Amino acid sequence: MNVAFSSQLPPKHMRLSRNASRSMGVFPGGSVRVNLTVEDELCVHLICFPSSDIDENIIILPDWIDKNFHVKGDQITMKVVDNSKARVCHTLQIRKVFGNVWLPPTRVLLDVRKRAMPRSKVINDWENVVTRNLGKYFLSLNAVFAVHICGELCIFKVERIEIDGLPMTKEDTVRNNAQNTQIEILPELSFIKNVPMIGGLGKEIEELRRLIDESFSNFDIHNKLNIPITRAVMISGPRGAGKSLLIHRNVCQKIQAQLFEISLASVVSVVSQIRDQAEFLENNLIRWTFTKAILSAPSVIVIEGFDLLDN
Repeated sequence: MNVAFSSQLPPKHMRLSRNASRSMGVFPGGSVRVNLTVEDELCVHLICFPSSDIDENIIILPDWIDKNFHVKGDQITMKVVDNSKARVCHTLQIRKVFGNVWLPPTRVLLDVRKRAMPRSKVINDWENVVTRNLGKYFLSLNAVFAVHICGELCIFKVERIEIDGLPMTKEDTVRNNAQNTQIEILPELSFIKNVPMIGGLGKEIEELRRLIDESFSNFDIHNKLNIPITRAVMISGPRGAGKSLLIHRNVCQKIQAQLFEISLASVVSVVSQIRDQAEFLENNLIRWTFTKAILSAPSVIVIEGFDLLDN
């Protein structure tokens, strides 16, 4: 098992092989959590998400933590040291913590029951969950740690901290007495703004949304400038990477488009049972789907199973 720092990643990221991650325990969405007990019984959570390299993951650590580790076989022994050289207050009462929530690309975002919950109740539940976890951590600006929300492993990122009504500077590191701390989710229940930093699909989502959205909304510009309209985009990735979430929430909902899906496996199965041309035309699922999508435009058609056409 290889563990190494990468010059292409910021110092707070450590690269770890996927096999080693599995040995530590896999959570919903393909994420991995490791608990380390260090001095003062501090529990540090390392959050690991698949990177763009399918064979490797990225482990996220707060800015103020230094990392020393020893690898023996499949076991990793790590020593976590506070190298921030900042004021550390172990019993300080933090008045308010402002932060943002990142959800993994799982059914938690698509579950009808959770979407139907009153927004105020969801926010209160999330704030209570985060509050119960704050006592376990040293806190600093941009610190990232895990919480379980709606039964899923999620991420809470600290955006701003107030101590007695005063904002905390980035040089400060505090340990919280969380009994009366107020939590405020900013600006709404959404993805952390810096999603790509923790292995998300933020850049890809925005680029795909821009390509499709501009093709629908700027048809005249495409004609005048002779720019080809984006008609097809291939989305590939391992299971759990967030492909369905990207299509449903970040494409169809944003441009108010109807979604149609075709499974090439189903098409091949139907075609293999058709004996003549007339029956094929009558049962042509692809043509039927495209015709219905044209009549319902704007539409997005998802064709699953392109790997069947590899040869």
